Amino acid sequence: MKTHSQKINWIMDIILFVGFLLSFSTGLIGVNLHPWLGIVLGALAIHHLCAHWTWVRSVPQRLAAHDPVRDHLCWLVDAGLASGFALIIGSGLVLSIGNDDLWLDFHAATALMTLGLIVLKVGLHGRWIINTFSGLRPFRTQPGRTDDRPPGEHSRV
Repeated sequence: MKTHSQKINWIMDIILFVGFLLSFSTGLIGVNLHPWLGIVLGALAIHHLCAHWTWVRSVPQRLAAHDPVRDHLCWLVDAGLASGFALIIGSGLVLSIGNDDLWLDFHAATALMTLGLIVLKVGLHGRWIINTFSGLRPFRTQPGRTDDRPPGEHSRV
């Protein structure tokens, strides 16, 4: 694990991802819990954006970096996600005032498009996700070792 903040970011990403998937399952979580989960996820998404604000501000310089096509794609996906979440939250708030089929359809369609962008983002950052996950273990077994004790720790016989 490179830094503690990467571990926190990874855990936050997993919470947002699982929460977003759960919010699709109103049959599982219930219609009454759905808006509350949406509010919590919206607050976490805003926190996530604020925590990465330095990255957001550095995007113009990064777009001319070593892999401009990938950087542009990542930026477009992130911009789409930010817009998608804003539209989901906004339409959800409108729905909390009064149930309208047009707003409900818009809310559902925006959520599905945002889910597609999430899948694309996971694909773009798959290597980071796997590397960070493998670093969550407190220690790694060295090649040739068959136990899970940290290197240098011996068993008492």
